[in-house]
Amino acid sequence: MHKFFAKTSFLGKNLISLPECHSTNDFLIAMAKSESVTNGTIVQTESQIQGRGQAGNKWEDSPGQNLIFSLYLSDLPIPISQQYLLNLMTSIAVVETLDNYLGVGDKLEVKWPNDVYLNDMKLAGILIESSVIGRSMEWMVVGVGINIGQRSFKHPKATSLKLAGIDVDKWELLEEYCLRLESYLESDLSSISGLLSRYYQRLRWYEEDHQYKSPGHGLFSGRIVGIDSVGRLKIDTEKGIQTFDIKEVQFIN
Repeated sequence: MHKFFAKTSFLGKNLISLPECHSTNDFLIAMAKSESVTNGTIVQTESQIQGRGQAGNKWEDSPGQNLIFSLYLSDLPIPISQQYLLNLMTSIAVVETLDNYLGVGDKLEVKWPNDVYLNDMKLAGILIESSVIGRSMEWMVVGVGINIGQRSFKHPKATSLKLAGIDVDKWELLEEYCLRLESYLESDLSSISGLLSRYYQRLRWYEEDHQYKSPGHGLFSGRIVGIDSVGRLKIDTEKGIQTFDIKEVQFIN
């Protein structure tokens, strides 16, 4: 089944909806490797059997209950050294789209680099994969999973909009997300200070004292003070400011 979004410029103009697949990211990457894919193509599924998250984690999915999709981006005006900007854009776009549906007491945050938490529980996850040729970005595939109607989870820190008492139409939500993300993709990236400011306003544990764990430091206390010029997390510790890549630090409490 193919759908079409009328309001967007290019995202979702080619939208492929599958009843089931192993992974929307894998499906779209296989398409990109075997045929010409239109910029902005989206693959959505009702059931993802082998969904993947950051650092090799598995994405838990109840068939037909959630919004699961991947989108294909090419010709991005983003240098390879600043790929992390897409992490910022995609996660902020999720948060700002969901803002319209939340109640007064609800709190949406981004857990670095791009998981979305609602009231201290994981609501959405994003996985970005790319193909680089030489010094040029060939394409990027952005996989997004938002828990909408699922009522039970194996993971104790997972939640859904339904569990928060929020009802949404997933197609409406997807189109609104695409519109929001397009506005960031089409914005002037010569200065990223505004984008970083929006990200920090939503960043979980930003400028708060918490405990972390890493192979090089063990268990330690620190305070998130930002991200560096290549997207690594900066934590102010008793040994000074340390930087961590995605797989190099765990959030403890």
